[in-house]
Amino acid sequence: LTMRLQSSLFAILPARLYTRRLLYFKNLVVKSHVDWDKPQPLDQESIQELTWWHNNLEQWNGRSFIPTCPQETIFVDASDTGWGCSWNNQTTHGYWTPTEAAQSINWRELKAAWLAMQAFPSLQNTTILIRTDNRTSLAYINKQGGTRSLPLLNLAIDVWNWCLERNIIIQAQHIQGIQNRIADFESRRQFQKNQW
Repeated sequence: LTMRLQSSLFAILPARLYTRRLLYFKNLVVKSHVDWDKPQPLDQESIQELTWWHNNLEQWNGRSFIPTCPQETIFVDASDTGWGCSWNNQTTHGYWTPTEAAQSINWRELKAAWLAMQAFPSLQNTTILIRTDNRTSLAYINKQGGTRSLPLLNLAIDVWNWCLERNIIIQAQHIQGIQNRIADFESRRQFQKNQW
């Protein structure tokens, strides 16, 4: 079933996004059970995904399956202390909470992309290209999640749902770190005691 749903990717943009929990659950069951043919009850997240397909499939009728070209480009980067970005000659940055700082660099890079889009609220009803030097966050954006890391999957689902609510389509592309100087500088800004 998940393969058939994913095969509709060209016609239904979030097809991968709404099969990730099913795939994650399938992988867990395959790893933990000897008898693959024995029926297993689905977990709540998988049921929610199937419910999404039941409730939303018709709204994708008539939509173009030709990918749109990005209209905006955001450069993002994350460091151990914070995140930074640049868009349209504007820059911004922020600092990680202790909980966020304890996450993997891949998680922080994906979170940086999300925070960068949130920092510019005028970006709606558009296609955004995220330029990042982190290949894992790039893959989790372009593939609408993945099944290797549950924290990354959860974050990717949140990012994509946030984008879909605002009619934003995101794509990611690799940029070498040396070419991403502005976002890199913003992500490493030192915290100033009197800064607000």
